[in-house]
Amino acid sequence: LSRGPQGQTMTDEAPEPTPGYVPPRKVSLQMQMEQDKDDDSLTKWKNQLLAGASAASSSTDTRNVIIKALRVCVEGRPDVVMELDTPGKVAKVAGTRFILKEGALYTKKMDFVVQGDIVAGLKYMEILKSTRPLIPKQKYEYMLGSFPPREGIQSFTFPEEETPTGMMARGTWEVKSKFVDDDNATHLEFSYLIDIKKDWS
Repeated sequence: LSRGPQGQTMTDEAPEPTPGYVPPRKVSLQMQMEQDKDDDSLTKWKNQLLAGASAASSSTDTRNVIIKALRVCVEGRPDVVMELDTPGKVAKVAGTRFILKEGALYTKKMDFVVQGDIVAGLKYMEILKSTRPLIPKQKYEYMLGSFPPREGIQSFTFPEEETPTGMMARGTWEVKSKFVDDDNATHLEFSYLIDIKKDWS
């Protein structure tokens, strides 16, 4: 939930298409490694980019993208940590409820694992619904980028945001979140609650 140009009053849960952008044809990791084998510099670059891909592909978990955790971070306050890497943890997060003070600056940080194949055009979406009547839903979309498979946890920090202010913003909001990619694959869906208040108590 933020005050800024990303927010739109929308109810459609599908990701917004980028004008003029056509997702590239899906090519397996093995095929990408086989292409242009005669180009030594390109082969070296691919090897550097995909270092650790084989080890990352050996997991018994077959998911392409595993979202480990999402953090909401406000300077001077403890992080709100939502662990998301198992169905049980996702169910527990559905009961999470925390306060954001209006006008507070905060960032979101995610930890994730990519394995087996490159994920292209990973996006994070939020749809926020106020528990108060007549307040329209808000939809926010963030392009995170494309990521190769890699052994270990990768991280992404979202741009800093400001909690909106005023009577219309205060109250409880249900946040429905989703990670999707250019192939329209949904990697995770989860929800939680935010209380926007005049202060932290």
